[in-house]
Amino acid sequence: MSKTNSEKPRFESAEPLPDRPGTNPERDDQLGYASFAKNLAQAIARITPTDGLVLALYGPWGSGKSTVLNFVESYLDREKSSGGPRVVRFNPWWFGDRDDLIRTFFDQLLGQLAIHPMVRSAGSALREIDPLVQALVSLTGKGSPHVSASAKFYLAASRWWRGRQSSNISDLKTKIGRKLQAASSKILVVVDDIDRLSGSEVREVFRLIKSVGDFPNVTYLLAFDREAVCRMLEPVQGGTGEEYLGKIVQIPFELGTPDRAALHQMLFRRLNAILAATPEPLFDKDRWRMMFSEGIGRIPKTPRDVMRFTNALALTYAPVRDEVNAVDFLAIEGIRVFLPQVYDVIRRNLEMFCELSWRSIVPPSGEKLKNFHDAWFATLSADGSIKEEQREPLRDILCMLFPCVDKIWSHPMSRRSNNRAGRANRFICDADAFPVYFTLAVPETSISRAELIALLGLDEDALTTSLASRSHENRRDGISRARATLEVLPDFVRDLPRGPSAVLARSLMRAGDDLLSAERFTGNFVPPQAWLFSGALRAALQNVPAPDRAAVLSTAIQQSEAIGAIAWTVEVMGHEHGKYETKGGREREPLFTEEEVSQLEREAIRKIRAAAESGALVNAATLPNTLLNWQRWSGNDEVGAWILTVVENPRMLARMLESLLSEVTSNGSVELRIDPERLRRFVDPSLLIDAVRRLLDEPWLKENEKIAVEAFIRAYEAREMSIPVN
Repeated sequence: MSKTNSEKPRFESAEPLPDRPGTNPERDDQLGYASFAKNLAQAIARITPTDGLVLALYGPWGSGKSTVLNFVESYLDREKSSGGPRVVRFNPWWFGDRDDLIRTFFDQLLGQLAIHPMVRSAGSALREIDPLVQALVSLTGKGSPHVSASAKFYLAASRWWRGRQSSNISDLKTKIGRKLQAASSKILVVVDDIDRLSGSEVREVFRLIKSVGDFPNVTYLLAFDREAVCRMLEPVQGGTGEEYLGKIVQIPFELGTPDRAALHQMLFRRLNAILAATPEPLFDKDRWRMMFSEGIGRIPKTPRDVMRFTNALALTYAPVRDEVNAVDFLAIEGIRVFLPQVYDVIRRNLEMFCELSWRSIVPPSGEKLKNFHDAWFATLSADGSIKEEQREPLRDILCMLFPCVDKIWSHPMSRRSNNRAGRANRFICDADAFPVYFTLAVPETSISRAELIALLGLDEDALTTSLASRSHENRRDGISRARATLEVLPDFVRDLPRGPSAVLARSLMRAGDDLLSAERFTGNFVPPQAWLFSGALRAALQNVPAPDRAAVLSTAIQQSEAIGAIAWTVEVMGHEHGKYETKGGREREPLFTEEEVSQLEREAIRKIRAAAESGALVNAATLPNTLLNWQRWSGNDEVGAWILTVVENPRMLARMLESLLSEVTSNGSVELRIDPERLRRFVDPSLLIDAVRRLLDEPWLKENEKIAVEAFIRAYEAREMSIPVN
């Protein structure tokens, strides 16, 4: 007779499976835990603790503790006929306070006693204890115990507890102890997932166990992550968690890390089912062995890790099975499940991971690639997104997936795996195939609420770093993540409390020049980044009470080195009062008084002058606007004098000219230009032209700097000859 579905090993299914522990030792033992569980069950069945006994099973989250407990219970069920203990499952996360915890414990314990035949043999004595026991005996009756009687008893017991507000816990404990002693029935109380409680709840559970741990004929079997529980106990208990556990647990067992070979077999069984219909050309066994041994096989540590990984594959692989290389898909899904931040970096940066030489896109230089990959890897390692033990296997995986990464990090094993003939194999490094690997990824076209909540939950330094980094990350449609974030922030921060709003305002100011520089050249029909920046900053400041706003922005200016953002922000606040030749009336209520704006102007001037003296001013975002505001607020010739000092430094001059580049649409095309006349309000362009011409001979000029130098010379000469600049 063929096996039914319930008899088939769970891990032979290609469908997503619920993350639940195994229950049948013969069917579900994937990691060899059955023999340990059987020996433990036999030991528990043999002992008759006169004063109670507390055992503990230690193991990390997802290591299989619940499966072991289920196996123990399964084996004990087979010992019932020979006097084995009854099993009581106690769920501590159901209680609301300490009294509820104690009542729930007694209810569940007494509920088990209500269906035990040994209680009936002592019926006459138990009738004299109290109304609870009378209800117990009358409900169990003279016949065989059954589930419905137990359920009725449980209801009766609960009602009785609620009706006795003055019930004495100590007296009840004594009565139960006598009953247990007289009945000579053995009970095993199983308590799982203690490590999912809060620190104070963990302490209450252990207090309960310590207070009732001496019940005769009762053994307790607890399961939890020892390290996690110790960490939770220390702040609420005082002293070390290990010392406290030593007072509770008499016999500990360490489940430890699952056997790696067994864990891999567990993984392979699922993969065999999930990949069964894979086209042969899309699966290279040799490359899979290398990818697994060097990378993928070193990341999952527990059965839960295997379950998460294979469940993800069961859902995502089938829709793209004929369009992706199976080995590459396994690798990128492993990164998605275990290293989601790395996954985001990859999917957002096709040009940094794929070979683009066949496309019209100019591939990034080797130096740019190295700087990019070293930077994101260092950042995610520093913030804990990539754990130390994951770094080496992750590097190996990326080198085997992406030849351009391999060239930078030079992994010897990957060079053999990257011997890829043609594009028919649909490798992820193929820019055409690359998007298919992310078909089921969250769309990038919007910033999710969850992402914004996480962003605004960061501390000020981390928030500043995150905002700045978004300026250098583009979505697949070419829009920077900075623009996408700034566009949605005003609506989202409207209901933020004062504290987080002030943090956001300071972070925006500190990251301001990065944000203003993102998408600098976007054409004439795209709203400037500066407008979006102002909208987000204004929304944050609106949440701050009016008397405190000036102090918040003043502090933000003092802490920021983003000179362009400082000048732009103060200018916008002045425009709200009709300053700086603003045409028309006020469009909205100003955030600051005119006196406060004047004070902010003075603070901005101090920051601009300091940046000019240090040489940092040439790097300011929106430099032309910053220079104009400097002249407005200082009322003298400081700007012209500074420009003449810049002329004496070729590198600063080149950088300044690049900052003056602007987009101009001419004859249907977009060009980058400089109008020397924009400088005339500060200094005569003729005082610059010789120094600018000499820059053409400099070998260190960057691409945009060279464009700026040539544009300046071309525009100057055309102006001198009275030729229109087209």
